[in-house]
Amino acid sequence: MPSPTDRSPTLTRVVYLRGAGNSGQIWDRVRHAMWNRGWATVVHRSNAWHLDRGGVPVVMCDFSCDLDRTPSPWFGYDRYCEIGLVRARYCPDIVYTTLGAELPAAEQARLARDPNIGSTVLNTRVRVRSEAMELVWLNHTAPDRPYRDARPDELSSEANGLNEVFDEEQLADWVTAAFAAGKTLPAPPLHTPETASEGQA
Repeated sequence: MPSPTDRSPTLTRVVYLRGAGNSGQIWDRVRHAMWNRGWATVVHRSNAWHLDRGGVPVVMCDFSCDLDRTPSPWFGYDRYCEIGLVRARYCPDIVYTTLGAELPAAEQARLARDPNIGSTVLNTRVRVRSEAMELVWLNHTAPDRPYRDARPDELSSEANGLNEVFDEEQLADWVTAAFAAGKTLPAPPLHTPETASEGQA
């Protein structure tokens, strides 16, 4: 019989990292900064979704290089990051599609050949409930991309014109704040983070 003091082990918190366009050096430093705080990391959205559905706290941390408040031609001068606790759910939205698109391919082809049905019926617009998986923000911040002074051994192609390099510890501090805040920070309108550029791609 279990002891009254026995309790389930605490689940390891997970950071879902998105960082398209960053160098391998930055990715390595970011991963180690997260691991040093005791967190696991994943780089695929589907993994983050399933872990959260299983009860694991997940913070999404997006430090992709294409996050820039200033449009072209001044790209790169006003970069930022997005960090926040997320919740996994099935998309509740009603989406528009066609009757034919909802049928198996073989059935769609068969009905298209039927003179009493044809393409007109199959192209009829219908509304269906989406079952797409999505991650929505529970809290959210979008601070400027963090930099710190480069150490002598870091004065390489990674440093910018001011001899600064990406500050992975500041990024980890923001993740800490997101975990600590829980649902107490105001959440923005629900939206679906883009599924493109998963992992380092």
